[in-house]
Amino acid sequence: MAKAAASEDGMQAIQLMRFTGLLENARASSSMSGATERKGTKADLPFQGPGVAAQVGIWERKSNSTSFVRRLDKASEWGFWANAGRIEAKGVRRRIVLIGESAARGYLFDPQFTPAMVLESILQSRLGKNNVEVIDLARTNISMEIRELAESALLLEPDAAIIFAGNNWGPSYNDKDVAFMYSAVLEKGIAGLKAHSEACLEREVTDLVRHVATAYQSRKVPLIWMVPEFNLKDWRDQACNAPYLGGRKNEQWLQHRKEAESALQNGNVALALQYASKMVELDQGSCTAGLYLLAECCSAAGDQQGAKRRLEEARDAHIWDPALKSPRAYAVTQRVVREEAARFGNEVVDLPGTFEEYLKGGIPDRRIFLDYCHLTSEGIQVSMAAASARVLRVLKGPESLPGALMHQAPDVPTKVKAEAAFLAAVHNAHWNQSYAVVRHYCRQALQLDPGIAGAMKHFAEMQTRQLPMLMCSAAEKIASENWPSIRHYLFRANNQVLDKLLLQAIGDSLKEQGDGLEPDLDELRKEEHGVSIRKRNLLDYYYGSSANQPREMLWVTPGLPVKPNHYYKAYSAESKFFFVGGGNSAPAELCLTFRVPYAASAKIMVRLRLNDDFEAELEAGGQWKTWSVLIAAEYIRNGLNEVVLHWPVPSGGGPDPTEKIAADILRGLKPEFYVVFGEIHMFTASGVLTERPADEVTTDAALAGTASS
Repeated sequence: MAKAAASEDGMQAIQLMRFTGLLENARASSSMSGATERKGTKADLPFQGPGVAAQVGIWERKSNSTSFVRRLDKASEWGFWANAGRIEAKGVRRRIVLIGESAARGYLFDPQFTPAMVLESILQSRLGKNNVEVIDLARTNISMEIRELAESALLLEPDAAIIFAGNNWGPSYNDKDVAFMYSAVLEKGIAGLKAHSEACLEREVTDLVRHVATAYQSRKVPLIWMVPEFNLKDWRDQACNAPYLGGRKNEQWLQHRKEAESALQNGNVALALQYASKMVELDQGSCTAGLYLLAECCSAAGDQQGAKRRLEEARDAHIWDPALKSPRAYAVTQRVVREEAARFGNEVVDLPGTFEEYLKGGIPDRRIFLDYCHLTSEGIQVSMAAASARVLRVLKGPESLPGALMHQAPDVPTKVKAEAAFLAAVHNAHWNQSYAVVRHYCRQALQLDPGIAGAMKHFAEMQTRQLPMLMCSAAEKIASENWPSIRHYLFRANNQVLDKLLLQAIGDSLKEQGDGLEPDLDELRKEEHGVSIRKRNLLDYYYGSSANQPREMLWVTPGLPVKPNHYYKAYSAESKFFFVGGGNSAPAELCLTFRVPYAASAKIMVRLRLNDDFEAELEAGGQWKTWSVLIAAEYIRNGLNEVVLHWPVPSGGGPDPTEKIAADILRGLKPEFYVVFGEIHMFTASGVLTERPADEVTTDAALAGTASS
């Protein structure tokens, strides 16, 4: 074995034996997820009645108490839960427990309007105000831990429980999965990894549903599962290229994409359909781009069911990719919840079917969703009416159809709707959605409550200032005004970024109302971020986040525990950057250290374009090289300037990356799943104080050597 380990193949064989359990002391080292063995919880023990210390979420019951009190040592988590300091002991009222994630929390409406409030109001309209109560146990950002939460909720002695979850459930992998993923990638590429990821998620969800259903069945407590739905029509994941396909397939895929998009733009749906189908044939459904194009073709041809099917496939396409993507309930999650709940005789609120009926066959869109999975007030009312009908059935109360129950849902104040609309604009923009979607929510917020214009202006100023958010006077003004949901969201989940698209949508929407941003946005940006003041790092998250290329920016994204790269990697043929100029006052200098990793020679050219007005060609190679580009003042705009690097398309034909991806998975490394067009070590913009020839392009070998080292 020692001799075998001396070779690369021998080491991989030993790793495979360890992961499959043929060697002792196997332990997880998968880079794809941090799955751990599940341990027993308090709910696995005999039921702990009053008089025994216990916990439910952030609430704790002391041994000498009958009520659960919010724990002070969990104060940092309070904002993720309902704003309830105490959960009293069970009384005479029938108790319903609502367990779930941010969609069940009423994200962007919370704390002013939540699904639990709507559910309680509807049930009280049928059972009497003093006869029923709803305990809100929904928590933002909870994942598979909902299993433990659901089990501990039995300590509250519910008469029925609702679990509204699944959007945060993704595949996790144990030791043996590493070996299976290794083989799957070698045999079938990324499509094999996608299939295995679906199998892993199926295993996890099946285990969760069975475990929770068994616990509730043993206590004879009725259990209702809500199957989540996704914003199929309006939500779009980041437009990215296909992962490594092998050979020259990626080059062919890129050409098919170009042809499909061109054909669709020219109204030739049949030709677009042909090329988009070739894309999906090559990537085997592991990428969204071809599926989105096929959905557009179906819509253009009037085939709404075909469009919906393709959008569902697009929703599930990146299940294999551990990189940043929005929460969602995959098809495998929806199917398993339906099937396993039926096996245990649990009630099911199937939101995909509920919304389809409510929309009269339409595809779920912004009428139901604020973003990817969080519900509008209308969506909350529809879903809770359906849930109420199931609760009434299991409690043997007066049965009613969801349509009739929806009329009992409380009205939402327009001011609260306006707050949610503005927050939806912020949230969608920060998840790289289109200008049309962001503008829609800005306009809607102002139409609902023109008074929200002040909060919008303060937000725009806060995002533009260099001061930390909580030290900015604009943030203080927002905090002092009566916008509870905005305060709840912005001061907990917001990063200050350039926000090119969002601030443009805010400014344009204010202009429609005869208003405008104050102070002037371009002047404020020059004052805070102008290159004439000091050198700016264009790779900084503040500037790069506006390029709608989140995969490229993962290496500097705040809050990620592990960064995938040590420098910027371009995963498409264009890389966008922004800097703030001062108009026709002075030239600027762009300084760029980069390389093209696949370059076989130093004769590859990278094109640099500024604002469609200025171009320069930079010679690239496989080694780091630094270029300095001096741009005349006449080409620099007053305010935001866009720099685009056009990378040459890799020709393919090199070594097959599949084996390296598989080997990295086996070793516990982060695999490089996508074609890298170029890599950037340093990119800055600065004003020029000394006299130099305009439009000068130079290279600095000394700097290139430093970057390389």
